[in-house]
Amino acid sequence: FNNSRTFSYGGIKFLYNTGPKPDIGFIVSRKRGISVERNKFKRRCRSAFAETDVLQRKKLNIIIQPVGPLVGWDNIKVAFSMFSSKLYE
Repeated sequence: FNNSRTFSYGGIKFLYNTGPKPDIGFIVSRKRGISVERNKFKRRCRSAFAETDVLQRKKLNIIIQPVGPLVGWDNIKVAFSMFSSKLYE
């Protein structure tokens, strides 16, 4: 991820680059809440990643990091849609 790009929206920071297959990773520290809340955030992000076919076709490797408090499902979906629309600019 030395030559990766970044995009931030709605309390979520995306670090991304292209790779051989689409993949997703997370950086969520303990400061962001108890493990149940952190895991719920990661589960929701995985679901949004799977639903966004643009990210699958572009074969992006993405690292997701929350900026500030963890955001809810609606904000995650909006952030992923804004991220996918940014890729087509």
